[in-house]
Amino acid sequence: MRLSGRCICNRNLCMMRTRGRRSLATGRDVRASIFPCAIELTPWLFANFDVNYCRARDRDAVKGQDYLPLAVPLSSTGGLDFRLRNGISGGLSYRYMKDRPASADNSLTAQGYFVTDLTANYSRSKWEVGLEVQNLLNRKWREAQFETNSRMRGEAAPVDGISFTPGVPLFAKVKVGVFF
Repeated sequence: MRLSGRCICNRNLCMMRTRGRRSLATGRDVRASIFPCAIELTPWLFANFDVNYCRARDRDAVKGQDYLPLAVPLSSTGGLDFRLRNGISGGLSYRYMKDRPASADNSLTAQGYFVTDLTANYSRSKWEVGLEVQNLLNRKWREAQFETNSRMRGEAAPVDGISFTPGVPLFAKVKVGVFF
């Protein structure tokens, strides 16, 4: 059994994207830890996971109004993969993201999710066929989410809300590859 992993911790590192450029943000307090791990359980079975923790706040804002919108407090990915000598391989994996504030005062919440995927492949020296099943458990989830301010005809004042892109429902695809 082989194990590899590392821990990365950072404080006050928050990259902001403005006008197409990245710059170090000021007035932010970001404490983040990343815990990746890969384990070779047997010569043909592997496990991996990655856990990310972050506490992000705006130091210049009043407490309670200091959340950094859409900063993910906890996320994780991982799975079990196998590769047999006869060319069969595959795996079961997951993606997790915790609920997170969508506004500075945390009055809007971007919903978290837990999604599971499955892969199976058969490979030869010159070709491969496979099956990929996304969202194996057919969970309803929101992929991209952000705060919006809108006002419909007849409304007296604008309303804050969350716009989102729905996540992929249960979806299977077959793949065929040729190696050259």
